[in-house]
Amino acid sequence: MSEQKTTKKQKIIFISIFFITLIIFITGYYVYQQTKSYVKTDNAYVKEDFTIVSSKIGGSVVAVYVKDNDYVKKGDLLLEIDPKDYEVKVEQAKIAVVEARNRIEELKTKTKEVDALIEIRKAEYSKAETDYNRAKRLYDKNLIPKDQLERAETQLRIAKGNLDNAEKQKETILAGIGKKIEGEEAVIKRNEKILKEVSIYLGYSKIYAPQDGYVARKNVEVGNFITPGQPLMALVPMKNFYIEANFKETEVGKIRPGNKAEIKIDIYPDLKLEGEVESISPGTGVVFSLLPPENATGNWIKVVQRIPVRIKINNLPTDHQLRLGLSCEVKVKVK
Repeated sequence: MSEQKTTKKQKIIFISIFFITLIIFITGYYVYQQTKSYVKTDNAYVKEDFTIVSSKIGGSVVAVYVKDNDYVKKGDLLLEIDPKDYEVKVEQAKIAVVEARNRIEELKTKTKEVDALIEIRKAEYSKAETDYNRAKRLYDKNLIPKDQLERAETQLRIAKGNLDNAEKQKETILAGIGKKIEGEEAVIKRNEKILKEVSIYLGYSKIYAPQDGYVARKNVEVGNFITPGQPLMALVPMKNFYIEANFKETEVGKIRPGNKAEIKIDIYPDLKLEGEVESISPGTGVVFSLLPPENATGNWIKVVQRIPVRIKINNLPTDHQLRLGLSCEVKVKVK
């Protein structure tokens, strides 16, 4: 009886060991197949392309109309820079243009005066010429004395000299006026260019939203003095999210654009998302850092690098709102 119990116990132990071994084998085979078919990482984050708002001009901020997390639409006024300096420059340029045009009109008036004088001299010459011709006819008929003819001839020569002098003066005066007009036209052209540029800068004193989005990282307040190109805030659309998964360099060789992906986001642990590999970065993350490593100098230690892979989210429910930087787990099917 005792031997039967021992034999039965041994059978139970053997069967148990067999099934445990089978389970371990099946589990190991499944893990092996998963390893061959998938690559995964928890070094993944929610990303979205967003816009950094900056100023094209420098100046003191006089008004800010938004705060962090506000939603704005494209074209909404975000802030204003003190426009007084540019308004003064605009007025100065306008005044300079008006004054130059007035001076040109004055010079043109002088030209008309010279033309009027020429017409007078021409009329005097024409009259003297007519008087001389009449006196000559009368002298030829012995109707007037010779001295009267000579006086008419003298008047004709004087009138001709006056006309010649007036025409020479006209050439000199017009040459001077022409140069002055060219100078004033250059002044107008220069100030019109200044007016156009300053008017554009004046428009830059009001900064508008370049796209729809939520305000983030606002670092400007009324009274701040800002410089051209200084980042003022970010605008995040909150509608074009994607996943940036950083896979080991030993894994990226298996990944191709178009591969399907499974995504699990920590904020929604019960939500499983489907995705698709869109692209693979042309370099590792450290290459594009502010201070990339110089492996050719100093002591070198090999570190497994990671390469960013961009993954599109295919089925995000509308009632699940994502945020930039959320942690994820990503599994990409490579076979």
